[in-house]
Amino acid sequence: MKMNINMSDITVIDASGMVAGPFAGTLLAEHGARVIKVEDPVKGDPIRHWGAEKDGVGLCYKSANRNKEYMTLDLRKGEGQELFRRLVRNADVAIVNHRPSTLEKWGLDYQSLKSENPALIVLHISAFGLTGPYADRPGFGSLGEAMSGFAYTTGSADGPPTMPSFALADSVTGMAGAFAVMVALMNREDEGQLIDANLVEPLARLMDYNTVQYDATGEVQGRVGNQWKWTAPRDTFQTRDHKWFVISGSHPNAVRNMFRAIERPDLGEIYAADSQARLRDSEEIGKLVRAWAAEREYSEIVSIFDSHLVSYAPVYSTPELMADQHMVANGVFKPVPDQELGNITLQGPIVRMTGTPATVRDAGGALGVDSDRILRDDLGLSQNEIEKLRATGIV
Repeated sequence: MKMNINMSDITVIDASGMVAGPFAGTLLAEHGARVIKVEDPVKGDPIRHWGAEKDGVGLCYKSANRNKEYMTLDLRKGEGQELFRRLVRNADVAIVNHRPSTLEKWGLDYQSLKSENPALIVLHISAFGLTGPYADRPGFGSLGEAMSGFAYTTGSADGPPTMPSFALADSVTGMAGAFAVMVALMNREDEGQLIDANLVEPLARLMDYNTVQYDATGEVQGRVGNQWKWTAPRDTFQTRDHKWFVISGSHPNAVRNMFRAIERPDLGEIYAADSQARLRDSEEIGKLVRAWAAEREYSEIVSIFDSHLVSYAPVYSTPELMADQHMVANGVFKPVPDQELGNITLQGPIVRMTGTPATVRDAGGALGVDSDRILRDDLGLSQNEIEKLRATGIV
């Protein structure tokens, strides 16, 4: 019989590192799952040492691994591998992102874990997937951003392929992985299943219109800056006081309203009904809006656009976003408790649900802070056994 899922009854063992796997685990944790983060006892997850730090504490980890419990196990050693197997016997989900050959060598591949717990769902995230000629290649999100076509189509026409400024491929794969876990949980009867997720295909799927276009017309989507070959107007514009905003003309009414706002209702009637004409004349439309915006300050443009229901938004920096009245009213960014830094501000859950709201309880914790409790309460180890494991570097 399929499960009626109560997320508070779901246990996830997250042995992944970096971004994609941990992000999937964090999304599940925000919705109530118990997520146990397993890390190397010496170095921990490499993301602990990424980017900015405060008081010697890495900040990337704080967001990527919130709402979890934190333990260490050396999975390269037999005792660590056995303890991991014992953990998954009573778990619902395991998340891993080591190369397939590494997990097989450790005896922690899907078939091995399934023999310990047939109902286990394993989310295995790798660079290129578990089958095919690249299956055992190492790789990270940047490779997915390059290979998926994202970098090829991003940037100015006369510039190089452009990479994103954040872990885009990892994040998309993490969201896809969390979604797949929920589908697997909903459909689980007696047995779990293996979820094979990689860092290329989820991002490529978001750009599938390029595949359709090439297949049907032979046209290869190139780099067009901030414009888009599927709809217009769509670009960034600068005001007289050097602020930037974006306009989207994705719907006929949005196009009509924009042209009325810039005092060209005649063009609105022409272009609102003909999306192909807008694409053909996108350069000229952009020049018209750019000249209009350059003569006005942003506050005036906001007033005009709001009165005409124009589809626009400011180009924000991080502090501008956090201070925006709409974000403040919705409580998007809030301080949460942190064991190492006191309080730290994090963005809340990305959806708001009326019946089963997600929560952010705390930021990513210190390395192995919950090891003793998990080993004692979940695996039944004595304090003497735990000390022996610590002395030999297993935890």
